[in-house]
Amino acid sequence: MIKNKVFSNIVYLVSSSLITKIVLFLFYIYVARILGPNGYGYISSSTEYLGLFLIFATFGLQMAIVREASRNSDNQIGLFNKILPARFVFSIISFVFCITICYFLYWDTVNFHLIMILAIMVLLQPLEDHCYSFFWVKQELKFVALGELVKIVVYIGSFILLNVLFGLQLTNLVVSTLLGFLCSILFKMKWLKRRYGYRYQFIIDIPYIRKIFYISFYFGIVSIIYIYSLKIDIQMLNVICGSTEVGYYSVAWQMVQIGIVFIQSLSTSLFPNSVQKIHLRSFRMKLLKYITYLTIFVILCALLVTFLSDSIIELLYGRAYSNSVLLLNLLVWYLPMRLFAVWGSQILESGAWYKKRVLIYLTPLVINIVLNYIYLPLYGAQAAAVIALISNFILVSLITIFAFVYSKKYYSNGDCKMVEV
Repeated sequence: MIKNKVFSNIVYLVSSSLITKIVLFLFYIYVARILGPNGYGYISSSTEYLGLFLIFATFGLQMAIVREASRNSDNQIGLFNKILPARFVFSIISFVFCITICYFLYWDTVNFHLIMILAIMVLLQPLEDHCYSFFWVKQELKFVALGELVKIVVYIGSFILLNVLFGLQLTNLVVSTLLGFLCSILFKMKWLKRRYGYRYQFIIDIPYIRKIFYISFYFGIVSIIYIYSLKIDIQMLNVICGSTEVGYYSVAWQMVQIGIVFIQSLSTSLFPNSVQKIHLRSFRMKLLKYITYLTIFVILCALLVTFLSDSIIELLYGRAYSNSVLLLNLLVWYLPMRLFAVWGSQILESGAWYKKRVLIYLTPLVINIVLNYIYLPLYGAQAAAVIALISNFILVSLITIFAFVYSKKYYSNGDCKMVEV
């Protein structure tokens, strides 16, 4: 039953994500060809900037509530309603920081106007996270997958309509993004009520919020560090080297993200089960075996991409993006490393090693920032790609080492009970 649930969730998530990514991939090719590296760089840097604050709006609450609700199946709706007020508090704070920092960084620029529109998504993020988390706990991720398809249909449709009405503009792209995000949330809320009879209530339970905040604080810190480690390269490129270098880098990164879809879907589908079974040695060993097999397969795929990268970039984007070929050859190796890290991440996230995880994720980020400041002015996007690989390798190594150490230390006596450290 559990295997079927995990497999079906992976199929739903991968299918919808692949459809979404492929459609967006082709759509972005069209946009990139029209706007050129400079215009495409504006869009990429604006959306990446927004992503930095969307993670603040979540701040670990999603992982924390999924972890707690998976262990307490008797009162899941009550637990979710207790955490709802905290979600909106975090989103409002994040929204204020988003527009304030944007004012000082991008005032009177193209980026400023684009970010002001996209910032509304920060206020809507609590509802998105709330629906996603509940379906995640129930392992009914097909509704999340369908919501993503709704998002992409509205996004593309509204962009076409706005272009017909007002002509091709950068603002059409961000308005369409906002509309797609909103419609996806409304779709999930509708099915949450229809499927489970869910009623939204703001329950103020200070002791519980204090307890869940302790857990979410460390989850949030780790999430912020990890997301920043992915996005900081583009932001620093934009500040130090300009939007053209961002455009080259974004083209390669968009292609790599197609592979990330599967990794994220696998990790998401496994987490509720890992929370309940990670203390079982048989579960950990079986998970390690399958992750290793998948990693070998992804390595072979990465080798194939490196041989074909020149033809792929020229065919899809044209010769204007020839500088992206080397970037793709480098960034594609992010995939096998990140996939292998899924095993260790499941162990560390399912246990209570909060402070250790902060140190594990913080170390590569600091190295990333320092190296970017030194080498970006000299080598531009190529330096960003190499540094991203170095920091990711350090992260994966630390995750795997600590996972092995803690497994041996706390779960060494066969199939013992779950422990809190």
